[in-house]
Amino acid sequence: MICPRASLPQLTGLTPLEIQFLWEQPLRHVTTPAIAGRELFVAVVAGFLRKLPVFDVMQWQLVVRRLAESLREADSNCLVIILDGRWVVWTGSSQLLDITTGEYVEELPYPALEHVSYNLGELFRRETAKFRQRTVAEAPNAHCQPEHV
Repeated sequence: MICPRASLPQLTGLTPLEIQFLWEQPLRHVTTPAIAGRELFVAVVAGFLRKLPVFDVMQWQLVVRRLAESLREADSNCLVIILDGRWVVWTGSSQLLDITTGEYVEELPYPALEHVSYNLGELFRRETAKFRQRTVAEAPNAHCQPEHV
């Protein structure tokens, strides 16, 4: 899917200021007015993480920035796991991110009691399908298009 930057608030639920954060941080290399693939994946994940009550503003932004740095492409098998509301790890990461300090740790100081995982690939598939259905019904050809177009 290719999505114009102007459609990102409707797709992700992010505010214009939060989208500006994406453009200045994890997506700073994007120079086109529309995004697809890995970049769109990062934007959808950012919108999701922002809504999780476990994260404050700085924490979800930290996780998005670090996750974006490690992604080479949109990954349909990417999982993110939150342990005890403090440590975060994702597919391909060999260390845990402590969201209270911003530091990586090799292992937890004690076994985690709580493990919450999210399949980000499935999240992306569902969110883009839902958005595509909604926009086609409202105004065909006005928003995001399949990537092969």
